[in-house]
Amino acid sequence: MYKVSGLAAILAGVILVVAIPLTILVVGDFVYLFGLVTLLLAVALPGLQARQALACGRLGLIGFVAAMIGAVLLTGRLAFGGIAKILFDSSLVSSRYLDVLAGSVLFIGITLLGAATVRADMFPRWATVMYALGPWLSLALPVILLWALEQRALEQCKWEC
Repeated sequence: MYKVSGLAAILAGVILVVAIPLTILVVGDFVYLFGLVTLLLAVALPGLQARQALACGRLGLIGFVAAMIGAVLLTGRLAFGGIAKILFDSSLVSSRYLDVLAGSVLFIGITLLGAATVRADMFPRWATVMYALGPWLSLALPVILLWALEQRALEQCKWEC
């Protein structure tokens, strides 16, 4: 169980790192990649929690429950939205409120579980710090990419205009 959970967590992180720049740099609908990330997180979280349940304490349990609720809600929402879009060719299920709520719960849950994982000291330090900072880095990456694109455009305009 632990090995499958670890592999799912690694794949979720790699796909997320690829999906964020794709949504910014390439025109297209990459929401299915985010659905795959949340599905992989829902697979990875139980193994992570089972491995360190005693060492994480209440903070880890609260973070785990919140992260699982957020991951399951987002996975279900993205899967149902994708199926409805294919079958009905409409954005009938485009519920931004559910996306924001589930995403916020997932964000807070992973942050809390990440902090408890760092404190539990059962995994390599670099991995636990990256896990704890993951949600914050996923917010910072689009901002950094957009800033870099803006700077490049301004530089081009300065020379061409």
